[in-house]
Amino acid sequence: MQPENGVNFDYSKSVKISNTVYWVGHYDKKVKVQHNSYLILSSGKSVLIDTGSVISSENLLNKLKEITDPAKLDYIVVTHQDPDVCGNLDQIMDKLKGLGNNNCTIITHQRTASFLVHITNKYKILFANTLKDSTLKISADFELKFISTPYLHSPGSIVVFYKDEKILFSSDLFGGDLEEWTLFAKDNYADGIEEFHQQYMPSKEILLYGMTQIENLDIRLIAPHHGSIIPAKLARSLITKFKNFECGILINKEFRDELVKAKTKIELQNRIMKEELLMAANFQKSLLPPNHLTSLENEIMISYS
Repeated sequence: MQPENGVNFDYSKSVKISNTVYWVGHYDKKVKVQHNSYLILSSGKSVLIDTGSVISSENLLNKLKEITDPAKLDYIVVTHQDPDVCGNLDQIMDKLKGLGNNNCTIITHQRTASFLVHITNKYKILFANTLKDSTLKISADFELKFISTPYLHSPGSIVVFYKDEKILFSSDLFGGDLEEWTLFAKDNYADGIEEFHQQYMPSKEILLYGMTQIENLDIRLIAPHHGSIIPAKLARSLITKFKNFECGILINKEFRDELVKAKTKIELQNRIMKEELLMAANFQKSLLPPNHLTSLENEIMISYS
């Protein structure tokens, strides 16, 4: 089940995006960067992916109440510690406790948990990176795989793969601050998120590492925290695109250019040195009788006995 692109949704309400997943995010025309939260409701259990910012607390709770009883919310996943991702966590935990929910557990990476104490201390917590196979098995038909994507764009960043519905909750990856936001991505979505990744992701190499962690997943939908929900056909091309994508562009251009020059110079010097050493070894070999040489796999030993 997937709503068609182009449908006019009422964003003041929750939107069902698959059989067991609901968009419960916040849309505000006056805000450039929209943020998405998601509720998974399966096998009698519920998981909220990111709570959002302080401007969306009431909106989130109202949308949850359309779908389920927040007093029975089992887990909240925090993909990283940014204020738009979990800035309202303290408010939400207070509301849940006020409804009698004292058992809701937060799941996040240990490196993110170190910062959550500055937002709230009202929680029980599981460290996603210490779970067996980094997987939470909620029921026989409901499990979540937590994948570490360090520095994209915080040390403890994680993405979440919901295997049963083949949905990747990608946090800030594949997100963007779109001029004209729609819940589901349009065909030209890739062009609209380039600048976001150039500015918010730290380096080409780090982004490449993140892509290698998810490229072999069987993905039907990518659900980012910012931007639009991405269908499979577009998801695969985006992963390929970001395996070779220049980002971290806010570093001073002159510094970056000098860094590239220095790297190129060192590589050239290393290549010349290697060639000269090989020539010297071959010259020494030509001066000695064959029975005074012992050839090894990657070097030449010279015997003078």
